[in-house]
Amino acid sequence: MTNTVCSVLRQKAEQEARRRGVRRRGEKAGNHQPHLLSIVSSSDLRVSASPVQSIVSAVSRQVLFAATLVLMTGATILSAPAAEAGTKPSATAPLGSPAFFPSPERPVGWRGDGSGRFPAATPPLEWYRRPAGVFTSLRVLAARPKGNAAEGQPLNMGAIREWLVAGPFDAKDHATALDDVALPDEATLQAAAGESLSGKPWTSATISVANQSQNWSRLVLDFTVLYGRQSQQEWQNHPGSLEPAVAYASTHLYSAAATKVLLQVTGTKVRAWLNGAPLATPSQREKPPTVDLVQGWNRLTVK
Repeated sequence: MTNTVCSVLRQKAEQEARRRGVRRRGEKAGNHQPHLLSIVSSSDLRVSASPVQSIVSAVSRQVLFAATLVLMTGATILSAPAAEAGTKPSATAPLGSPAFFPSPERPVGWRGDGSGRFPAATPPLEWYRRPAGVFTSLRVLAARPKGNAAEGQPLNMGAIREWLVAGPFDAKDHATALDDVALPDEATLQAAAGESLSGKPWTSATISVANQSQNWSRLVLDFTVLYGRQSQQEWQNHPGSLEPAVAYASTHLYSAAATKVLLQVTGTKVRAWLNGAPLATPSQREKPPTVDLVQGWNRLTVK
């Protein structure tokens, strides 16, 4: 029964197409190119002739069968878009190439040629959000800069990961540790690898996943790892035995132009200075302060 209905509908669609002057593929009339049927609307079966661009089917029988589907379901079939502007269609271009042009001999569907492969496609392999403006020129250098030219590494996801650290310095109490240790001119320290700060050498420290003592939900400059005291930390059901101590960290930020940035420095107990001026250190959930970076190098010191 279904085959009979389809056959009748196919014949009616073909008759209607012939009545309106649309030729099936393979019929010649003067210098006209072969055409495929393109169903524009299913309400009154308006049929129009279009160049061989349809991805619906490769032969006229399939097109007529598609027309019967339109009559029964009311769907709309559209022609495939032409090749990209400025690209010359090629009869041999592989799938995925801008020059590929669907034709009756080389139809294409939702899985390409049926294999699901598009050998000439060049899809994006990386996704990222890259901020615009002076932020892209920011660089970090732990060592003392040699001049005013750009050195060091670009910021890794906006985080400052290269530091020189000196310490630890023993304090009297955890609550007063930052006041217990007060070195001369600590706001304007000039850290340099190989030099010392009150007998404590400046050593290089890079923040990474490998040097985190706990899951802090973010990467931090973990002094307990740097000084081998992670076993003394307070853990779940494990009281801590850390003695009060203070350490210093220093690095440099390079900016290609004077600009304003949000600079967040957080810690259990922390003080910070930018270019010798005190820097606000709000909690992690508070808005970081807006600071001025000068053109060239900016020194950041953390205690």
